[in-house]
Amino acid sequence: TNPEEVEGQIDHIGIYLGQDSEGRLRFVSSRQSPDGPTFADIAGYSYFDTGTSLYARSMRTARRF
Repeated sequence: TNPEEVEGQIDHIGIYLGQDSEGRLRFVSSRQSPDGPTFADIAGYSYFDTGTSLYARSMRTARRF
């Protein structure tokens, strides 16, 4: 945990890409581990449909452009 983080503050965004070849709801986002944007499953899954992953549990909102 980071002591400088404010609880409830949005500090991460991603872009929804759609379903992959296995039917998973994929997104691309910037992460510290690969040091940049990725949709690979590095340092966490890049899909929402598990219900147990960090991003599936902590997603707060979605915007459609």
